[in-house]
Amino acid sequence: MLRIIELESNRTFLACAARRSLRMTAVALLASLVVTSVAYASPIVYGNFSGATVDYTNITESSATDPGAFPPNLPGNGLFGTPVVSGDALNFTPIDFFARSTMGTPLFDSTDGHLMFGVVAKPGKAITNINFNEGGGLSVGGIGTDATFVDVSAVGFVNVLEIDGSAAPGLIQIPIDLTFNFGVAGDGTWRRGTEGFANGKLWTGNQLIDINDWLTTHSIPVTYGATKIQVALDNSLYATSESTAGAFIDKKDFGGLSVTVNAPDVPEPGAGLLALVGCLFAAVARRSSHK
Repeated sequence: MLRIIELESNRTFLACAARRSLRMTAVALLASLVVTSVAYASPIVYGNFSGATVDYTNITESSATDPGAFPPNLPGNGLFGTPVVSGDALNFTPIDFFARSTMGTPLFDSTDGHLMFGVVAKPGKAITNINFNEGGGLSVGGIGTDATFVDVSAVGFVNVLEIDGSAAPGLIQIPIDLTFNFGVAGDGTWRRGTEGFANGKLWTGNQLIDINDWLTTHSIPVTYGATKIQVALDNSLYATSESTAGAFIDKKDFGGLSVTVNAPDVPEPGAGLLALVGCLFAAVARRSSHK
């Protein structure tokens, strides 16, 4: 697991808040997994998919909590499910991605899915931003306190490998940390005591990353945009309950996961100069006609 699980010994709201405060540590650990090539058991490699203006490469998913969804030497369904590309959107419809705890059994259920893929801009294109959207449903009921709750998180990074067609100047990692439509400040936690009863509530999470703005803010030169990036996303669901309550959350009945890339045209070399020359000729012609 990339996120530190401490709720089995301390199932209070404070423990939940403490765990959530370690999100950036999770991002760092996720980065170290990629750098050291440490993989989860039995990953599923979906391969390469071509979009309208970008190509998605080496799409791979694995799990630290649900190895049964990734049986070795068998075509496992995984948690995210086989991706589909529409335009420049990479879409997943999760098959069996949920966490459930009923009357304290199990005391704590965690489901973690790890997704990795590359994005390469097609000739004449540059990646300016990337958008993450996901959704599902949740139910929290019975007689309980904040010790009964569900939680969702989606953290990771966008690793910028090329800018304007050239290798990036060193390691560039833009954090991913989705904001959700429930919980305090969109933290993605629904507690029986604080948020109350929920029955099939639809939830969503999203984040738009402006890559060009991030590069500029961090003093990294960019003219048109990134031309090659790698995405590493760790998606986790949690559920825990008391003996008189129940908690359930999934990422399969609604929304799934969608990743959309914006890669507009890059002006061809000399196009700007030709336009400038055209404007100069037009200005000269106007001045001549007024003489």
